Amino acid sequence: MLKIGATTRLADIAASEVVNKKFTALAQAALRVATPHVRDMATIGGNLAQLHRCWYFRKPENRFFCTRKGAKPVSP
Repeated sequence: MLKIGATTRLADIAASEVVNKKFTALAQAALRVATPHVRDMATIGGNLAQLHRCWYFRKPENRFFCTRKGAKPVSP
């Protein structure tokens, strides 16, 4: 299990030895977000809370399941 605080900077996640060793995909994803300058300022909590960046949330005509819009999963 890995616990990351909301104010943890993306640069710190990408540089963490523990994250790189045990949660490689997370470290790689954090390393590929924006530019180095932005990663030095951006937090993981801030990126998760950005509603305007979520295409599924902001497009009213989307055909995809989006829990933030209150959609319920469709049973097959």
